[in-house]
Amino acid sequence: MSWEIIVERDGKNSNITNRSTSSTDLADLLHLPACPRLLGVANATALAATQTMTTVHNHDVEENKAETPSSSFVRLLSSSLVEEPVDRSLHLGAKRPRATETIAQPHFAPAVTTKASFKFCRPLGGTGLYYDAVHQRHHHPGRKHPERPERVEAIMSHLACQGLLDKLTLLQSADRACYDSLESVHSTYYLQRLRRLEALSSTISDTDNEGRGDEKFKEKMGGVMARLQEEAAQFDSVYLNESTIECARKAAGGLMLLVEAVMTSRSRQLSFSTSAGSQEGILSPLRLSLAESSNCNVSSTSIITSRSSTTSHSLPPLRNGLALIRPPGHHAEAHHARGFCLLNNVAIAAQFARQRLGVSKILICDWDVHHGQGTQQMFWKDKSVLYFSVHRYDNGSFFPGTGSPKGVGEGEGEGYTINVAWNEGGMGDREYREVWRRVLLPVARAFEPELILVSAGFDGAKGDGMGGCEVTGKGGFGWMTQRLVREVESAQGRVVLALEGGYKLSVLGECVEACLGGLMEKEGGEGGDEETNEDTEEEEIREEATEAIARTIAVHRKYWPCLGGGLGDDGHGKEGEEVKSSKSV
Repeated sequence: MSWEIIVERDGKNSNITNRSTSSTDLADLLHLPACPRLLGVANATALAATQTMTTVHNHDVEENKAETPSSSFVRLLSSSLVEEPVDRSLHLGAKRPRATETIAQPHFAPAVTTKASFKFCRPLGGTGLYYDAVHQRHHHPGRKHPERPERVEAIMSHLACQGLLDKLTLLQSADRACYDSLESVHSTYYLQRLRRLEALSSTISDTDNEGRGDEKFKEKMGGVMARLQEEAAQFDSVYLNESTIECARKAAGGLMLLVEAVMTSRSRQLSFSTSAGSQEGILSPLRLSLAESSNCNVSSTSIITSRSSTTSHSLPPLRNGLALIRPPGHHAEAHHARGFCLLNNVAIAAQFARQRLGVSKILICDWDVHHGQGTQQMFWKDKSVLYFSVHRYDNGSFFPGTGSPKGVGEGEGEGYTINVAWNEGGMGDREYREVWRRVLLPVARAFEPELILVSAGFDGAKGDGMGGCEVTGKGGFGWMTQRLVREVESAQGRVVLALEGGYKLSVLGECVEACLGGLMEKEGGEGGDEETNEDTEEEEIREEATEAIARTIAVHRKYWPCLGGGLGDDGHGKEGEEVKSSKSV
């Protein structure tokens, strides 16, 4: 049996305007090239296209060396944006700000075109990959920025070159997450603010392309962009352009789509009532055409969700998956944006799974090198969502300054927030594996989640100047993913990763490839690693890592008896007993 998804664009369901841009107009606007692998081009051609992009941006490197980002979040990247010799990197670096009307459209690595059809090449129950080229429209309006479209395009190019896309179920083009869905974690006031900005942005996006070159349009564009930049300046480390909020809503909708496809593995077909008077008011993000035929040709009618009808949609049940979405989300708080993030994608998906898919317990694992304070706050008093984070803390001096091991939750959620906080950089595979063995996996097995969501940031990767850590693809991120699939039996392999940070383009693809290998490893072993001594023998780790793990265990031993063994008190047991539940600053 084979499957195919035919992409459809937004339109009737938009909360801002009833006018939708046709796929042809969108392609003309974005100048999107096609992904070589999906269009039947040889891997060698895909690799050549990637190298061409590298050459095109080579001339930017020297100019970018002088740029020093003003944001507290990106200041650490001022040196890392200029990397090793450019033949091993796709980095662009940061440019000095220029007038909005003089900025050229960015040049991207080969991407999946919105006109492409996606084949389900694996049997049902395989690993899914969500990607939507619309993310390319979210880019800094004044300079090149570390959180840029090339991050995802570099990953897609790498996966295409490795032939990995043939082994995945590819999903694309979910609807924008409706504002009712977003209210499950974000405040009404904040969402009203985003609505106004999206309406303002639509005055540009709905303008006829033919008028984009005249002076009147330039004046209008300048006014809108000035207003967006004024708004962005009120947040910490956030930029906005005319497509940002659309991209953020589509990122959230895409992750919800992938989660729904994964949860259909529990029951082959799920039916939802989406009437306006439903208790939760959460609508499915799906708006897809699914086709079933022996040769992957279009042969079925569209299945579209509606506010006024009860819709049963049959999704290809996936075992697990990874969503390549941006902007990222785990720093976004209930009331405002922060740290490159506008909407908290993982938190939105978690609430969607609970309220619409009937999931009772969810584990959120955050391995981004920065603490996901937004996600932590949203589930601070919730015992049905266990939030776990391992991150750099540096005694509160590392962005965002939160994530102390003493932060454990409050009320019914006390004990359901777990932070392993490094007070120095340099942590690598051994240190992260030890956290998994001694803290995360024992607690996860005791908690018994039905679904595991991962805030998969790769800024802790070896060579990424943002994090200053040494985690590798296969031995670190891949290993951690594999263990979540293998060793948390209650989830039955239902693990969904969402892209967060990660700014070293030359290693991002390898990290994502390793994670996909970890997700696929139980599907016949092709993605998994053989057992090694690293899996059975205790490893020597940095002293600070030992102390950080001990601090976390001391605090949480009273909540999770499974942590009673392992590390000794080491002087921290008393501290753990005296700790009161107080929110991390």
